[in-house]
Amino acid sequence: MTNVVRAEEDRFLATLEQGSALLAQTLEELKATGASAVPGERVFELHDTYGFPKELTAEVARDQGFTIDEPGFAAAMAQQRERSRASWVGVEQSARGAYADVAGRTEFVGYDTLQSSATVIGILSGGEAVGQAAVGDEVEMFLDHSPFYAEAGGQVGDRGVIEAAEGQASVVDTLYVAEDVHAHRCRIESGKIAVGEEVVASVHADRRHAVMRSHTATHLLHHALRRVLGDHAVQSGSVVEPDRLRFDFSHYTAMTEEQMREVEEIVNRHILAAAPVAAHITALDQAKAAGAMALFGEKYGEQVRMVEVGDFSRELCGGTHAHRTSDIGVCILLSEGSIGAGLRRIEGITGLGALSWIRERERALTSAAEVLRARPEELADRVSQLLRDLRETQKRATQMRARSATAMVEELVTCARQLDDIQVIAECVVDLPTEALRELADAAIAKLGSGVVVLATSDGEKVPIVAKVSKDLVERGIHAGHLLREVAKAAGGSGGGRPDFAQGGGRDESKIDEALALVEGLVSEQSRRNA
Repeated sequence: MTNVVRAEEDRFLATLEQGSALLAQTLEELKATGASAVPGERVFELHDTYGFPKELTAEVARDQGFTIDEPGFAAAMAQQRERSRASWVGVEQSARGAYADVAGRTEFVGYDTLQSSATVIGILSGGEAVGQAAVGDEVEMFLDHSPFYAEAGGQVGDRGVIEAAEGQASVVDTLYVAEDVHAHRCRIESGKIAVGEEVVASVHADRRHAVMRSHTATHLLHHALRRVLGDHAVQSGSVVEPDRLRFDFSHYTAMTEEQMREVEEIVNRHILAAAPVAAHITALDQAKAAGAMALFGEKYGEQVRMVEVGDFSRELCGGTHAHRTSDIGVCILLSEGSIGAGLRRIEGITGLGALSWIRERERALTSAAEVLRARPEELADRVSQLLRDLRETQKRATQMRARSATAMVEELVTCARQLDDIQVIAECVVDLPTEALRELADAAIAKLGSGVVVLATSDGEKVPIVAKVSKDLVERGIHAGHLLREVAKAAGGSGGGRPDFAQGGGRDESKIDEALALVEGLVSEQSRRNA
């Protein structure tokens, strides 16, 4: 955690340095002209290009007697969103042109009900307007009234069923495609549904309620983050799914474990308090006067929807919410990390998703405890004891291996053959790992002082082989790599290496002895050739 925090701090300091230089230059220019406010475009440039938080710009400017142009900043943010939207429009022009052919708008009635009667006002199939859709067709259906929430503000679209007199469609998603135009992405499951037909639209209640729990939890999380980290921790994006949430916010360093736990506790204390959740349509000025939080870059009309949670959270929000905080059940924060300069992301789970998560971990804990023959509460102590036992066993194994290796070296040296003035060991040892085989060859050379050692073993599938040549014999032209290549080849494999050491392997265990029998002849040949 310390390294993560330090890395985040270093990155933020670099951001501060760049942004501070531009801001200092701006303030000097403003002093020269007698202006009193930092232009909104410059504040946005600092935010967008350099990752310099607006709140920090305001604080630095205030220290030198300046304000910042809040409306100008909001306008610049809105312009950027419009540019992005225009770019998207350019890519999707044909599809959006088809939406324009849909007659009428959708009145959303899903705040108060999950089922309503409606009239089909349009159907698109493959981007083309059609009069009806039949079984098997995948279409976008438009209704004059709909209880289906269209994806917006981070909240996913509803799913459910649309039923007509002679057909039924499953709604797999609901999208906001134009002002007050909601597209219900459907598959016709039976019969047919036609434009102008009366239908009954029903939202999947369990899924909607799960989404509502997560959405209200994001408001609690927003409040808790600002309490723990400060007022600069402002929402910059979110995704609200059934029993799962993702919340992006402005902050400069990684949150500590203690901060995460404190935020999680504040959220769950508010859940336990069963605080009421209410939505009010009010004037924008009145909502702001009441302390309602609004997202920069979002467009708001004169009338807005303000969601109040207890007496501690007020936000402008068009999403659907739980009736009381206790409906959430529980909120568990899973992770926190960086998504850019000065931006962080928290992911969490709520409701039945949180319960499932708890049960999975409880099951894993119980299973581990059963394997280790301990009660779950004893598991940490039991694992610690096993680690201590393992380290002690490894220590004893190392000692035994050292003693065994010493004994094996003594045995190998007695097997050395004398070729003129060169000592040669060519042996197969049983059940020895390749690393241990290399160590054994080193030890045998050290014991001989001068000589050639070629060792092989078998692991049931391959035939590892190593060759070691003492320094004095390397100087006389004996080459371990050349020896190893021929020996491995005779065992159906390959290998090679340096003059003093080489390794490789064969594939035919039955030919190990035959391959090792070549060593003395190969050494004699190299010795004569380089004499």
